[in-house]
Amino acid sequence: KRLPKVAIARVLSSEMAVDAPSADDAECRRFYENNRSRFRSEPIFEASHILLAANPADEAARRQARAEAEQMIAELEAGAVRFSELARARSACPSAQQGGNLGQLSPGSTVPEFEAVLMRLPEGEVTGSPVETRYGFHIIRMDRRIEGAQLPFEAVKPRIAAWLEAASWSKAVQQFIAVLAAEATIEGIEITGADGPLVQ
Repeated sequence: KRLPKVAIARVLSSEMAVDAPSADDAECRRFYENNRSRFRSEPIFEASHILLAANPADEAARRQARAEAEQMIAELEAGAVRFSELARARSACPSAQQGGNLGQLSPGSTVPEFEAVLMRLPEGEVTGSPVETRYGFHIIRMDRRIEGAQLPFEAVKPRIAAWLEAASWSKAVQQFIAVLAAEATIEGIEITGADGPLVQ
C-alpha cells in the first residue's frame, strides 16, 4: 500500500524526523567565494547584421549567398556603402527595417555560430568573413558590448542560502530514510540501510 504524498511530507517535515541546519552568513560567504564565476551577470551585446538567406539543402544558393556576403564585406571595408543602408537594401531579416539592428542580445538568444562571433567580435568591428548558419550567411557588426560583472555577495546571499539549505535538507532526508530502512522489515523492494546512526 502506498503512502499518500501528504503523509510522507508530514513525516519528513516533523521536527523529530529531519533536522537540517540552516546556512549561516559565513557558510554562504564561503560558498560565494569558492564559486564566484557562478555569480556574474551575463554579457549583453548590441549588434546589427545583414542576412543573405540560403536553404541548407541548396548548395548553389549557399555558394551564391557566400559570394554576395564576401562582396558586401569588401564594400563595407572600402567605405563604399554604409552598413545600415546595405542592411535595408539587401538583408533578408526583418531587422532590415532598422538598418540590421538586432537590439540587445544575451547568451542563448541566437544560434551557436552567431553567438560564437558575438563573444569575440570587438566593439565597432564588422566580421571579416561571412558567418554561416542554417539560415544562410551573416555579416555582423558589434555596435556595443556590455561585459558581465561580478554580482555582489549581498545580492545573491538569499539564493545561496536557499541552495545550501535545500542541499542540507535533501541529505538529511536521505539519511533519515536510510535509518528507517535499516530498522524496518521491507518486502518487495530493496533499500540500503544506514551503516551507522544519523549524523547531521
